[in-house]
Amino acid sequence: MKSLVVLGGTGYLGRHIVRNAVEASWKVTTISTKGVNDLGLSGVEHHKGNVFQPESYTGVLENADAVVHSMGIIMENPVYKDVINGNMSLCDVVKGPNPMEKQGAHNNNTFERLNRDSAIILAKEFAKYQQQDSRKPFVFISAEDWNPLASRKYIATKREAEAILERDYSEKLRPVFVRPGFMYEDNNPTSLRNQLGTMANLFGMLGSRFHHSITNPALSVDIVAKAVVESLQDDSIEGVVNLDALQEYAKAA
Repeated sequence: MKSLVVLGGTGYLGRHIVRNAVEASWKVTTISTKGVNDLGLSGVEHHKGNVFQPESYTGVLENADAVVHSMGIIMENPVYKDVINGNMSLCDVVKGPNPMEKQGAHNNNTFERLNRDSAIILAKEFAKYQQQDSRKPFVFISAEDWNPLASRKYIATKREAEAILERDYSEKLRPVFVRPGFMYEDNNPTSLRNQLGTMANLFGMLGSRFHHSITNPALSVDIVAKAVVESLQDDSIEGVVNLDALQEYAKAA
């Protein structure tokens, strides 16, 4: 049984990646600062570690056959995750104060640190255990440039991470950069995330009739997770897996 390590395996996309990997017969270990099993899945090891402190997880990487980096932020104020994954309605968000407005300094929650540096550190540590040309898969969850409201640093730091991973680690690792757009969860229709996903798809369909759209289509988070697991198992998949490729995968799934 092959071994997979997932950083961010308890997050929105990460937990779907973990579940799909287990179903595909991977032995999965998640790395998180809590190291707590809150996924409700058997056969998953939860390791307490901090990506910025490699000594806390190097033993986990030594025998790994693949690594997924599923950690990052869209906004530097961490409150946004609670809002977008909660059950607020669009009307509540519009009427109330902006819950995503930057509130004070969040020194550790910067785009550079979480979107770029964490991926480079993890890849560097994983590469230490690889022979030249072993090229075990390292999947970085990047992003399509879909959100006109997000800071440009969001996409910039994702692209910087891709470039550095490709330049510095492609001899020992097989880098894969999965670029989803907005994601929703099929079994949670009342969440704000799903309402926004419905709107994104609606605007996308309307815009396509006029050959222009301000949004990219939203995708099921489970479809994205399945595509990630397939990229681990298919040696021909390397580099960017963009939104168009994910949409084609969704049609075939």
